Amino acid sequence: MPTISLDQIRHKATFCGTSELVFHKHAVWTGGPSTCIVFVARTRGSVACWHFSSADAFDDDKMEYARKQLAGLQPRGAAYFVIPGVDRDPHTWDLKPDCRSMLLRPGNDPTISRKAFFKFLQQFAWYDKVQFLPAPAHYKEFIVFQREYERPAYVRDDATFDAMCVSDAEHMT
Repeated sequence: MPTISLDQIRHKATFCGTSELVFHKHAVWTGGPSTCIVFVARTRGSVACWHFSSADAFDDDKMEYARKQLAGLQPRGAAYFVIPGVDRDPHTWDLKPDCRSMLLRPGNDPTISRKAFFKFLQQFAWYDKVQFLPAPAHYKEFIVFQREYERPAYVRDDATFDAMCVSDAEHMT
């Protein structure tokens, strides 16, 4: 994959914000996965991205919408990916004990969002084809999926992150 900048794809792709599920013909990008988990499906006709937030697991309407959208993915030639946020353990995908969510919410169960997410995905016939990718190196990295490339690009762009970010997790502590 060639090196890309966000300026190159900004107007040629759809941004997927936290807790959103979006589709685009050619490319999607998302950023700031701290405690979230990112799901991407690259099909012959589009790229789908779900920036799963732990709050999604408790939103019945959101989960039903996601179920309907993901059930409609065309499996022929499709590839599926999940990427943990930087505040998740790289082996278990549970929230790290020293992450902001755990420090600011004493008694928070570090496993509940991971369990809900994977239980949800396991209902789909394509689940066994999911590829598990590494977390970004930093929460200010963006993840860019372009349909013509096999793997995503991780793009660190602090200025774009700072300009777009509504609530910077780094400032929660």
